[in-house]
Amino acid sequence: MPQVQKPAFEQYRQEIVKAGRPMLEKNVAPIQAAIVAQLDGIDELLIEKTRRLPHNDGMIEISAKWFGLDSSQGAVTRKLRSDWPEAALGAEEAKFTITPSDEAVLLMFAGTYEGGARYVTGRMLITF
Repeated sequence: MPQVQKPAFEQYRQEIVKAGRPMLEKNVAPIQAAIVAQLDGIDELLIEKTRRLPHNDGMIEISAKWFGLDSSQGAVTRKLRSDWPEAALGAEEAKFTITPSDEAVLLMFAGTYEGGARYVTGRMLITF
């Protein structure tokens, strides 16, 4: 799953939302569980909360806390870029973007399924 800049990601997300339909709730739950299971393997990251929402911009929402020795946004971004669980999404095509903000890092992701007929989107907020 390639990381893209935020404008390219926003365009991709808008395209898949217009062209497809959201994944069914019963299909989103296993994807969410797989993502969280993979993220639990990152020692510096503590998953605080996950939930599913009926929003196109974030059907899966994850809140996490960073406990790494290097608590800079750059360190978090590098770790997520290398360890983001692409396989957990199981998407035919997927993209993600990482955006540092004031005292947090926001990772947004989206993927398509069933030939682009269905999609899933999500976001993860990592605080320090």
